[in-house]
Amino acid sequence: MARKSRKTSIPPAAVTYSTAIYLRLSVKNESLLNQQQLLEQYLTNHPEFTLRKIFTDNGETGTNFKRPAWNALIQECKHGNINCIIIKDLSRLGRNYIETGDYLERVLPTLGVRLIAVSDGYDSQNLTNNARLISNIKNLVNDFYAKDISRKVIAAIRTKQKRGQFVGSLPPYGYSKEPGGKLIINPDTAPIVRRIFEMKAAGLGNALICKKLNSENIPCPNRYRYLTGQAQSNKYENTIWIASTIAAILQNPAYHGSAAYICEAIIPQKLS
Repeated sequence: MARKSRKTSIPPAAVTYSTAIYLRLSVKNESLLNQQQLLEQYLTNHPEFTLRKIFTDNGETGTNFKRPAWNALIQECKHGNINCIIIKDLSRLGRNYIETGDYLERVLPTLGVRLIAVSDGYDSQNLTNNARLISNIKNLVNDFYAKDISRKVIAAIRTKQKRGQFVGSLPPYGYSKEPGGKLIINPDTAPIVRRIFEMKAAGLGNALICKKLNSENIPCPNRYRYLTGQAQSNKYENTIWIASTIAAILQNPAYHGSAAYICEAIIPQKLS
């Protein structure tokens, strides 16, 4: 009678992935918590993925790939530390059809990196021809959406400008902004601007102008914005006048009542 082997078959070890979560929002300071919670829940239900790190680009556009966190993630992939990236949907990867397609079809496969877009049901490891076609269509839609939003934003800005509204976040030094968006002369800082032009017209160099203003403890633009609550960062508390600030003021067309700013001139043309 033949002797039976006592050897038992050992199941192959489960494949695990060194995984990174990638989060992106184009508007800075918006919450990324919903994205993160969705992806962490996905990882909880898929133990084959071991989370190594979370990469976050907050306030970075998807229309190009010049993003600090994304480029740091790609470096980790190149070093072999990450072989799987999980994102919420393909629009988080990018909204540029050509560049996004290049990452999907060439860069990530060459690096041996698996990509999963949870909400889109996209998994580069289990990609059928139909799924590839759908992903291409979604990337095209994401690209069109970004361009359409850009056109609408530009059109809205142009409309405000035609109405005489200032579209910048902070008015130029020497001006204040009315609730309706129009620039008006600031009685506290406009005299300083006039004095800068007068000193320059008298032949003083920018460095000497700075020295005079600093010696009189006159707040420079950043410090003035901090003192008036327009800028919250403490780094502006002790800033002083420097030559480049003087040069920027002297070259700014806003002080001549330029039509591009729709504002009253602080400096007469004959003085400038």
